Order: sequence, then C-alpha cells, then structure tokens
Amino acid sequence: MSALDRDRWNELCRGARSEAAAQWYDRLLELYSEPHRHYHNAQHITDCLKEFDSVRDAAQEPLAVELAIWFHDAIYNPRAGDNEERSAELAAQFDEKIIDALLERGLLIGDAPAFAELRDRDERLRERASGEREVLPSKCHDVKVFPGDVLHFVTWGGGGWGDPLERDPALVELEVRRGLVTDEGARRYGVVVGDSGVDAAATEALRAELRAARPAELPVFDMGPPIEELLERCEAETGLPAPKRPQWA
Repeated sequence: MSALDRDRWNELCRGARSEAAAQWYDRLLELYSEPHRHYHNAQHITDCLKEFDSVRDAAQEPLAVELAIWFHDAIYNPRAGDNEERSAELAAQFDEKIIDALLERGLLIGDAPAFAELRDRDERLRERASGEREVLPSKCHDVKVFPGDVLHFVTWGGGGWGDPLERDPALVELEVRRGLVTDEGARRYGVVVGDSGVDAAATEALRAELRAARPAELPVFDMGPPIEELLERCEAETGLPAPKRPQWA
C-alpha cells in the first residue's frame, strides 16, 4: 500500500482535533489505496503535492489549493463520469473543526471563499429511515423517496425559514468569522459583531430598532426584490452584465 504523507496532512490540519485529522487521513488513504487504481492513487497525490510545492509561492490561497489536491481524486470509478463531483461532495463533509483551524490560518483571502464547495457546506443528502445517509449530486431530480426518508438540501446565501431577527446571534457570528456573511450582512439579522464576538447589548438595541421599523405581521415567504430591481443592480453587485431575457421568435 502506497502511503500518503501523514506528517504533511497533520501539518495541514494543525490546530484541529488530532483524532478528527487522523480519521480523515485514514479514510483518504483507504480510498487512494483501492486496488483498481493505477494512476489516481496515493502516489499521484504525493506527486501533485510535490509539483505544487514548486509553485506554492505563486498561489493566492495555498491552503485551499493543497486541500483540493488531497481530495480531488478521492472518489474514483473508472467507469463513471462524475468522480470529481463526488470527490467535491466528500470534501463538503470535511470536519468542521478542521475547517475552523484552516480559516484561522488563512484559508480565505478577503471576503471570497477559497474552497467554495467545502466552505459553503452546500450539500444534498437522502437520509433513509434506517439512518443510512446518501450524498446526492449537486443537480438532481426525480429522487425516489420512501416512507420515513428525509431529503436534506443544504445551501447558503439564499432565503431562509423564519424570522431573521430570531436567528441565534452566535450562529450569525460564526458565519461572519467563516467569511460567509460580512459584518454589514450580520446587521440584517440584527446582530452586531465586534472584534471579541457578538456585542449583546448593541444586538438587542439593533433588533428592537429593526422590529419597530417593519410591519407587525410578516409574510410567510419573503421573495426579495422584484426581478427588475435585481437586473438593475446586477452589474454593480457582481461585476457582470445583467442577463438578458430570451427573445422568442
């Protein structure tokens, strides 16, 4: 069995729980040691990391690149065409404490997620009544379910369920720390985040102010601004021109 560099993996996961790092190392080693692999194996990962070391200084987000190398061929079926997607889905299950450790060491540059699939926790799962959990593709339909099954579609950056002013301030602060929400975005939840975490008094005051300024009864679904407004703001907010409506002949 070809070995992955355990010391290097431990260094990558430095600051996280050692048992979590060890479990993920063992899992990756088992996957990359599958007997049907002739190229996408542990030696391939070692070679990729060696090549990366020669250009590491040119990478804007070296930790993100290195983590992507470790995972990029984790799932490999020579007869399948979705190996990369399934490898990314495996990476999306990566231990949260390790992600926190990586964040503290600069996994993010500026406000942009460096390892989007991993950071966003964007995943779709089918949980069987038996407790078995199956990762679903990023885009799927006609998913068969049976009595007792639960579908989990976890995403971020879109709408939510419930009153934003009732969201746990600690969870909002966690999303700010992870780079998923800006300080200004946190204020839309009525949460004021400072250098030392949530400012409880300021948060309570801001939430009272926001509640006083909105209707007493909220709609069940907040669909956001109309499409015309979104199109008008598109270029300013994304740097890309607004999509054009299709013209049907």
